[in-house]
Amino acid sequence: MKRLRAFIGVLAILGMTVVAHAWPESQYYLGKPPTPPTPTLGAFAVGTGGKAASTTNGTTWTARSPGAGTASLTSCGMGGGYVVAINTTEFAYSDSFSSDWATASNPATTMKTYVISTDNINDAAMGGTTGALYITTNGLDSFTSVTSQFGTNSINAGVYGDGKYVIVGNSGKISTSTDSAFTTWTARTSNTTENLYAITYAGGYFIAVGAGSTIDVSPDAVTWTVYSSNIPGSPDLYSVAGLGGKWVVGGVSATATDPLMASSYDAKTWNPFKVGVSATGWYAMQYEYNTFIAFGTNGSTGLLYTSPTGDFWTAQTSPFTGANYALSTCWG
Repeated sequence: MKRLRAFIGVLAILGMTVVAHAWPESQYYLGKPPTPPTPTLGAFAVGTGGKAASTTNGTTWTARSPGAGTASLTSCGMGGGYVVAINTTEFAYSDSFSSDWATASNPATTMKTYVISTDNINDAAMGGTTGALYITTNGLDSFTSVTSQFGTNSINAGVYGDGKYVIVGNSGKISTSTDSAFTTWTARTSNTTENLYAITYAGGYFIAVGAGSTIDVSPDAVTWTVYSSNIPGSPDLYSVAGLGGKWVVGGVSATATDPLMASSYDAKTWNPFKVGVSATGWYAMQYEYNTFIAFGTNGSTGLLYTSPTGDFWTAQTSPFTGANYALSTCWG
């Protein structure tokens, strides 16, 4: 089995976007493998039914087969020439989107992973239910437990930005670390008890989103201020993306509806807007190729919409066929 030297990045790319979702089962892992040359592969998305897809332009996607069965792939990561896709029991990895996939068992049971990375792809993370946090510095060969400061609350997402690692989770838990070895974590006051499901660092702000349309914003990952998406019905928010001066969040709903997104130019005042399609959830979002990319579902069909500004959205052909839809995106 190949040794994965740069187990990397979703859910967060410095200055860009993190896409991560809350799920009831998993552990949280961080890694600091060696730094190999980093070719640009493109963007990748994973989702239900074990489905995956890749793109090199953000609008045209090609279906891929990581070979990890039909269980939902809940997270992906890229960097160091590798792409990684993870489900609850195993992860698949390859140095090519199209071939040469290998699989390995997850290093802990009942785990769904959320991967974060720095801009230089040295650091990675996967995430979980019991607040447990494990670190590695040798490419997943061994793990050491450290204290996340989450108690038994689930760790749902993470991001790297402005020299800080930030993890968020249930009951409004947020912890930060500036330790490159990931050994020391400091609990922060989030000013919310709502579950936080996703986080990004973009435009000088850390933005975490979660239950009850909660949007938690911080310029330094220390002092947090809570805002609302103002989306009618206050849906739970599962995705967030941003660029220099524009951020977009996406929610989930029991019934198909529009609007289910909101945007902001200052990270404080959020305005709902209609995409042009009713959705039951926007689960994965990122900003790449000079465009916002949003994956969702209407309850029966996967959706893919893009927008260069976050204002006007265009339907694209989703690579997730049938009732399948994306749960996470990454690029590198």
